[in-house]
Amino acid sequence: MNYGNLRDRPVDFSSHGEWSLCPHCRYRRLVPHDELYGRAQDCPGCSLSVGPGKWQTGASDLILTSADVRWVCEVSWFHTSVHRVWPPAAAAAEDRAVHLGTYEAAIESMLYRMSAMAEHDQQFYLHRVEVPDISVDPAMHDDLGEALTGFVELNAVTSTGYQGLRYINEEEQKGSISLAVSPRAIRSVQSVAIPAPGLSAVVTARTTDCARRYDADRAAAESTLLPVDRENPLGRLDRLMGTTVSARRLRERDHRMWSAIGELFDGLSSIYVADVAPGLRERLEDAVRATLAVGPAAGSGIAEVYRRYAGLIVRSSEVLALVGAVPASRPTLFD
Repeated sequence: MNYGNLRDRPVDFSSHGEWSLCPHCRYRRLVPHDELYGRAQDCPGCSLSVGPGKWQTGASDLILTSADVRWVCEVSWFHTSVHRVWPPAAAAAEDRAVHLGTYEAAIESMLYRMSAMAEHDQQFYLHRVEVPDISVDPAMHDDLGEALTGFVELNAVTSTGYQGLRYINEEEQKGSISLAVSPRAIRSVQSVAIPAPGLSAVVTARTTDCARRYDADRAAAESTLLPVDRENPLGRLDRLMGTTVSARRLRERDHRMWSAIGELFDGLSSIYVADVAPGLRERLEDAVRATLAVGPAAGSGIAEVYRRYAGLIVRSSEVLALVGAVPASRPTLFD
């Protein structure tokens, strides 16, 4: 789809493995997810053993790593942040560049920040960015360690005389190509609050069944306690150690509750995101857990929050249409 001069790339969250490089010979192969951190594998290129977690992230599309960088100016780029107006004023400092990526990478970054950076209570925004006149270094660069924060050192980007550089993203949508650019290179931005109302993943009969099963399991777990257990709640350490009969009952209740919530998330992920990378499924679950950290909730409530964020994945075309319909604005940081 097109909005003005921008072209959105097809969005595809599905993943059957990661394009990876042998650390010995740089042989490139698609490594299934269960082999990335399983037992050691012999590299087909050099026959040397590659241990679990030792495969290096390779580019998913080699064409995008060539010296021809014209495509960078022809497609839309994305970023997620807690700033309604982006880039924020902090980016006006001369020593800051900004991080841009695919739609998939931007959504995964938001999910990561919700749990790992305790931003689950913040309103996030999806920013669709146009950089049609940017000069891009034709060389590929290493992933930038501060990419998840959204800011990188400007000197690291412009020291070779260009306004932007490409690198293989090793954190979000692994293997995708991301950009670090000078804010001055951004011509326009379209922004929308996410998750968007009305664009949650749809309720299915299986969703309702999962929620009801969770409620029943939770009620069964609570029924194992006696009134004295509720009147004199023990600390977490006492429950873990099982120092008293009451503590052991509370510990068993907690284990059953953890099992119930785990089964609920397993069920929801099998309904909505079964074919995405395991890491993305985990980040989605962690983000929802962080949002619900205030206390226990009914299964339908947990499922509603899960569907809200899963909608960014399974209804991505509608999210793109929503942000694409927003009037583009020109950053005014440097006016």
